[in-house]
Amino acid sequence: RSPADVLDAAFDEIDALIQADPSKADKLEDIRAKLETAVAELRKTPPNRVGALGAIEGAVGEIESATASHELTASQGASLLDRVSGAARQIAVEAIDEAVERGGSASKIADARGDPAQGDSLRAKGAFKPAVNKYKDAAGKAEGA
Repeated sequence: RSPADVLDAAFDEIDALIQADPSKADKLEDIRAKLETAVAELRKTPPNRVGALGAIEGAVGEIESATASHELTASQGASLLDRVSGAARQIAVEAIDEAVERGGSASKIADARGDPAQGDSLRAKGAFKPAVNKYKDAAGKAEGA
């Protein structure tokens, strides 16, 4: 599935949470708005991956905040964080693959390739926002390659 499709599935999860408890709608709608921005950036021609990743990074912060304030359960927060950060990783990898296909600078591509692994390590430790930031760095480097 494309990153945009993964984020669309997160919308559905957020919508279900809002319907289940409308008192939590404000915070959840903030998350949804950031994810909608990310999808819109991905659907541009050419896609604005760095912009999308910036919006995802903001959404991750909102998800973490909503989890800390118990507007999302730990399980709900973990599910959204995993889904959204996974989409961010996929966006970074697609940017790198595209840089390779267009014959971008080998040294810049090599530099970009190190960031997803660092992001994966951060993600495994539960540091989702820094992980997404690493994926954003990778996409920026790849787009500049």
